[in-house]
Amino acid sequence: KEANEIVRGDGPRAVAAYIRQAAKEMRLPHDRIGRHRITVGTAEDGRPLSIAIHGRNILVVGEPQSGKSWVTGLACEQMILQGYCVCVIDPEVDYGGLESLPGVVVLGGGDRPPELPDVARALRHFDLSVVVDLSHIAYEEKVSYLKALLPMLASLRGTTGLAHRIVVDEARYFLREANITQLLDFELGADTIVTYCASDLHPDLRKDLETIVVKRTTRPQEVQTLLTMVGNRNVEVEWTNVLGPLETGEAALLPGIEEAGGKLELFKLLPRLTPHVRHRSKYLILNWLKDRDSYLPITEKRLGLLLDR
Repeated sequence: KEANEIVRGDGPRAVAAYIRQAAKEMRLPHDRIGRHRITVGTAEDGRPLSIAIHGRNILVVGEPQSGKSWVTGLACEQMILQGYCVCVIDPEVDYGGLESLPGVVVLGGGDRPPELPDVARALRHFDLSVVVDLSHIAYEEKVSYLKALLPMLASLRGTTGLAHRIVVDEARYFLREANITQLLDFELGADTIVTYCASDLHPDLRKDLETIVVKRTTRPQEVQTLLTMVGNRNVEVEWTNVLGPLETGEAALLPGIEEAGGKLELFKLLPRLTPHVRHRSKYLILNWLKDRDSYLPITEKRLGLLLDR
């Protein structure tokens, strides 16, 4: 087997010096990033498009029903099958299908979120990944729970190294507050954020998202936010024309990382291995309302409360 890195020196003193330096830096050296990759699709020139994941925070962004959670689930599948321990925070029951993979468990899914000690206990096993299902609790409870869960995950990762990657879907609900940097450990470069509204994320959060995968995006404000994140405002018309018509099986990798080659890199997504049901609980409610013989008066507020649950 090939070693990630060779420690120069003789005996425990050399090893101790290496550990102190690694703990100080708290992220992988750049020359090691390239060995840890996932393949997400096929570029326009026919070559496989793979993305380095170690030492990088990832943003997946796009409009509702554009396939954000689908492409995020694709990335999770590959990481799990490569032996990574992944923790997915799933507010809308989009990732339950991952449980069909070996070593994946779903916690929660009822009218109460999973207890923090249960989540921590599961994530102490390097060969186990966890989906935290928050689909059946109200919005306010989701936010309160995340404020406790995220620091616990950061502390656990600081002591055990697990989970290797934390995925936060529907991030606009949770990650817009001024103290958000206190809830996440972005210095590790091991988080994936999923949202349809990058402009809602706190600026301190946006600046630490190196790898940006975009699904269909038509809103001018969101295109401008993405341009600002990569430091290029001179291609707004080009990006609007490319990102707006993206189909479900397509995505774009933004420039700023080596794999994009300094440009907007379009690619076709690979097929998924596990089933994906988007916002299943919401669709059940809407279908139930639609199929009833008689309709009760329902205000927009009441419908919103139903859809939040």
